[in-house]
Amino acid sequence: MTLPKADIFSDEINQLMYNGTCEQIDEMMSKLPNVKEIGFANWLDLLAVKTRLPNIYSHEQTRLDRSHVCYMPFAQLSLLDLIFSIDVKQRKYSKLFRIIIEKHQSSLSKYPLAKNDFTYSFKSSPLRLALTGKVKQITGKIFKDDSKINFLKALSEFIGDTINSTKLKECSFYNYKIFK
Repeated sequence: MTLPKADIFSDEINQLMYNGTCEQIDEMMSKLPNVKEIGFANWLDLLAVKTRLPNIYSHEQTRLDRSHVCYMPFAQLSLLDLIFSIDVKQRKYSKLFRIIIEKHQSSLSKYPLAKNDFTYSFKSSPLRLALTGKVKQITGKIFKDDSKINFLKALSEFIGDTINSTKLKECSFYNYKIFK
């Protein structure tokens, strides 16, 4: 919430969102087990499960559930219990997924993987991955995705109409001065 972004909401709404976020973080942190009890790596993994799954995937899950009920396999408690019973060294750097793929679908290992803005070999070590990323960044050989820009350009007329609508101008949630 503190990263630079378009500040379209009123001060009151921004404060309300900030306070709500702080309350949610405090509540979540109070429910996490003690780091000393489960170890730092397990604690970090649990924190990721509790924050990333709901914040990244819940919108898509909600959309899917409207058409047909389905479940998120990586959010199932029984699976999470099994995953946390596996040694951290096996889970680190996607090692577990690589082992599963090589054992059950080895033909998939011939396809390159993608991370951030570049691709790399399935067999790449974490060090090689980091070095490959830096080299490709320096040489400019990274994947450039213009789809977000093209999407915004395609919607520019609709966005302009919405920004200038009476409905938006009269809504107290927004700081309309920012749109002028």
